[in-house]
Amino acid sequence: MKRLVTFFLMCIITVYSATICYAGNSALTGEQGQTDFGIYATYIAGKTEYLTSPVQNGKAEIQLPDGRRIVVSGITDSSLTLVVYPITSQDTEAWEWFVACLEGKGKNISPFEIYFTDKKENRIAVDGVTISLSDALKNSSAFSLNSKGTLKTLSVQSRNGQMIFQADGSYYYILAEKTEQDIPNEPTTQPTTQTGADNSTDVNHAGSGAASGAKTGDDTPLELYMVLLFVGLITTSIAGLCRKKNYVAKQK
Repeated sequence: MKRLVTFFLMCIITVYSATICYAGNSALTGEQGQTDFGIYATYIAGKTEYLTSPVQNGKAEIQLPDGRRIVVSGITDSSLTLVVYPITSQDTEAWEWFVACLEGKGKNISPFEIYFTDKKENRIAVDGVTISLSDALKNSSAFSLNSKGTLKTLSVQSRNGQMIFQADGSYYYILAEKTEQDIPNEPTTQPTTQTGADNSTDVNHAGSGAASGAKTGDDTPLELYMVLLFVGLITTSIAGLCRKKNYVAKQK
């Protein structure tokens, strides 16, 4: 009987230690998966198609499915082709990543993947060029986001119903309507709206709790493993006692 109890205690200690290690490894895996989620969003497309337009006279123009137009100007290489992929809620995991990164920064977001391709189909980041979007929302903001979750607020100008900002070399750009606390109480008479200097700092969302919704690996609750463990121990104990009674009965 003493040997049986010792064996049960050893099983409990072993399984408990393994469960702790498994939980820690799952948390680490989830954090690393979120860091690379931007790359995942790049290649997994929903029903929306990649929109392309060749560069002509230093600019390229693309009409989005919703009727808005994106114009990229100031391009020095006429051999490039502009590529725009509007990211929608149909791209479920990518959309959730963008929403998490923009939490508290704006609402009614419009994320885009924007880049150039050359004649060999190499991807080239849009950098130092001007991007304008027609029919932009009032009190809008623009952000750039890289695959590591680093968010940067861009300086924005509003002119003739267009939202204009400068590309900074990122592949992802998000337009969002400012939240109520970010809208000034008094109207301004200036035709352009620019973000403050403090808003241009980078904010890294790679390890934030909000962005950790994109998890990888097994997310089975830890309580389930504990319940299964105790059920197994009880079953093993009953079986052991039955075997012992049968053994004693045979000896008699």
